[in-house]
Amino acid sequence: MNPNSQSRHIADLHCDTVGALMAGEDFYNRDGHVNIEKLRRGRVALQVFACFIPGVIPEKDAFEQVENMLAFLNEQVEQFSDQLFRVEKVFDFIKKNRQDKTGVMLAVENGHAIASSLENIERLRLQGARYMTLTHSSHLPWAASSGDQRSTAMGLSAFGREVVREMNRCEMIVDVSHVHENTFRDAVKVSKKPLIASHSNAAELCPSARNLSDEQIRAIAGSGGMIGINFFPGFLDAEYYNSMIDRCGELFPKFDEIEKKYMHEATRRLKAHAEFEYELRQRMRDRFVPLRSIINHILYIVELVGDDHVGFGSDFDGIPDLPRGVGGCDVYPQLVRELRKAGLSEESVRKIESENFLRVLKDNEG
Repeated sequence: MNPNSQSRHIADLHCDTVGALMAGEDFYNRDGHVNIEKLRRGRVALQVFACFIPGVIPEKDAFEQVENMLAFLNEQVEQFSDQLFRVEKVFDFIKKNRQDKTGVMLAVENGHAIASSLENIERLRLQGARYMTLTHSSHLPWAASSGDQRSTAMGLSAFGREVVREMNRCEMIVDVSHVHENTFRDAVKVSKKPLIASHSNAAELCPSARNLSDEQIRAIAGSGGMIGINFFPGFLDAEYYNSMIDRCGELFPKFDEIEKKYMHEATRRLKAHAEFEYELRQRMRDRFVPLRSIINHILYIVELVGDDHVGFGSDFDGIPDLPRGVGGCDVYPQLVRELRKAGLSEESVRKIESENFLRVLKDNEG
């Protein structure tokens, strides 16, 4: 690939933009991390849009809500077909990637969305979802979360192991971001296909429970999978993380309170989350994390397991703060320049940009 090429060649494994779009924000011009113009400027070839279902949503409503989100995203792709195209399989991407558009892939964040029904996994896959994050911030009856402080020795229950097997059968990638270490260990044992951590980082550089130990990184690589690097300063930088826990610890329960209070009011939920994020940024306003911190996590994983197992998983529009110099998905050309300046070969850069994810996607097909 020509280093000066203006073509689109970035794959981002995770953004949470769908909530803002469903609240009425305009995809072209919204003032957020991801919009159509920023996708173009960022040369984003493939953006995965995660449909997040909070654990506080009653189980009886969870599946209907995620179906509505998937249907809405498919409608958005049709509405903006001059700039977007839908991607389910690698073939779809290869066929249309030369059209100077962004491919849109759908995913589900939080296994709570299946409402404890194996049949719902295939239904989600048929609506376009290509991966599912097994948990979010709280334990499920069948899988433990890294974000739940309740004492537990559980990983995947017998039903949870069936969920992983059914995901393998349906060509839905198993995503282990957010899972408890016991859940992680069980998922690696059960899955016969490569796993991803769609938006997680290296715990050796930042000791958040959301990040991955060296053992976990090696296990993902051993499965043939990959890690998408999350851009949240609290997962990138140990000093920021420790300060955040000290200054903002009592803020985080408000996240689930907002989801529960406004579960049927998208606009008010978006406003409440914006206020939550502003409060966190104010408390952390003297802590600056450089853009280079993203590169550091990529280089760490490359050094540990090679260049086949890392890429981008920004978590744009799902995180309350960003590194200095990052305003949204238009940052990717700068990140790619930094990868080259760090001494990575053109072959390595291409893998990190998108080839690793396309390989994992293909290895989960057929």
